[in-house]
Amino acid sequence: ISKQALGITAGVIILVILVFGWTQVKNVDTEVSSKLMPSHLVSSIRNITLSDRNVQERFVFWQDALKIVRDYPVFGLGGGAFEETYRRYQSYYYSSTQTHNHYVQMWAEVGTVGLFIFLALWVCYIWTVYKLWWRQKDGETKLLVWSMFGTAAMLGLHAFLDFDLSLSAITMVLFAMFGLTRGVERYTGKEYQYKSYEKLAPWKWAYQAGVIGFCVIVIVYMSMLNLGYSHAVAASKAFHAQDLNRAKVEFEKAISLDRLNVDYRADLSKIYLSLGDKVKALETAEEAVNLAPYNVEAIGNAVNMHAQANNIDQVLAYSEKLVENFPFNVQLWEGLNYRYFVAGYLPWTNGENAEAEKFLAKAIEIPARIEKQMAGVTEQYRSMWGTQKLPVLSITPALQLYTGAAQYILHDWEQAEINLKAAFETIDNKELKGEAAMWLSVLYLKQEKDQQAREIVAQGKKLMDNFEGNVIGLIKLDVIN
Repeated sequence: ISKQALGITAGVIILVILVFGWTQVKNVDTEVSSKLMPSHLVSSIRNITLSDRNVQERFVFWQDALKIVRDYPVFGLGGGAFEETYRRYQSYYYSSTQTHNHYVQMWAEVGTVGLFIFLALWVCYIWTVYKLWWRQKDGETKLLVWSMFGTAAMLGLHAFLDFDLSLSAITMVLFAMFGLTRGVERYTGKEYQYKSYEKLAPWKWAYQAGVIGFCVIVIVYMSMLNLGYSHAVAASKAFHAQDLNRAKVEFEKAISLDRLNVDYRADLSKIYLSLGDKVKALETAEEAVNLAPYNVEAIGNAVNMHAQANNIDQVLAYSEKLVENFPFNVQLWEGLNYRYFVAGYLPWTNGENAEAEKFLAKAIEIPARIEKQMAGVTEQYRSMWGTQKLPVLSITPALQLYTGAAQYILHDWEQAEINLKAAFETIDNKELKGEAAMWLSVLYLKQEKDQQAREIVAQGKKLMDNFEGNVIGLIKLDVIN
């Protein structure tokens, strides 16, 4: 009997033993199975099921990453794309910057081309192992190759379920196994031979210059990043010490050294604004968004910069971009609803009813848009969302407040009363509760519901300064019919 046949037979026997042991641990009573292995391992094995929450979450992560592949199939969206964009594609609100499947994540980030190259490396590696294992007669060499293959296979297989290869140290181990195995093949095969020095000599300096040049580029670039970080830290300290001019200079130096860092530009835009330079503040905030068009923090900063400059159209455009990139965040929807209301309220107070109606109608649409967003979330996803302890997307009291106020102005008083009353009864924030009382009082007075109006006014006086004056001012304004 050949050694290969013995090896295959031994492998089959081991596999049968493992399967038998698995079924015994899964099916026999705990007392018996606990004699086979520690009780905590028995419990873990018994609980392994595809319906487990952690397993289901990973399936969702993979599914959402494949949505990126669908939109960017050839070259992907770039390194780190899942972390930057997963909120835009997620099926429900969860927090995970990794797909827990390196191959799917790589497919999303470097596309089909990049994934094909990586899988081609695996094919070449496995072919190399095959040649060494079946063609090599030296037992020690076989053992060495098998050990390296076992290490690589373990890392590669586990990468299907986790983000091991996103950690550079583990990736270095994997590629070390690739390289060492290839080295064994060259040294033990006919391929290896010493290079003739006479042939190598004319190219010696070119090889050395290329290697040294590459190393110098890497060292210089990394040094620039580290120096940029040092300037950013100095800028942050200066900002907290209220030394805005020094903070500006330090952040400008940091950006000159690390031109792709979005956070530095966003922070610098805030400093420009504090110094009164709105033009540079806007330019820098826009640069940050252009560098990272899916970055919610950068987009939110652009909203604030344009709000300070009273650029209403840009504020609303970026607010829409926020909910587009993070559609399950209720606070972003509240912000969008509020900004549409303010954009309509201001022209209404100036008699520009056509302009006001355009924006107020948008504010009223927000609850329906939220319901449409949630309609695609299955009961299973809602349950998984609940275990994350993250705020569920719903029609909040703050949304009811500004939706109801917009409905009052547009003379939809029946719906306005429903929303404003619900907001007043459920809001905890004193300022918002006072605002809800103000609009509800105005509505009741317009409807000549004097008793309800007196009750709300009495409570509103305790919540807001100059409450009655604000109510009288709003009553004088004609609603839009």
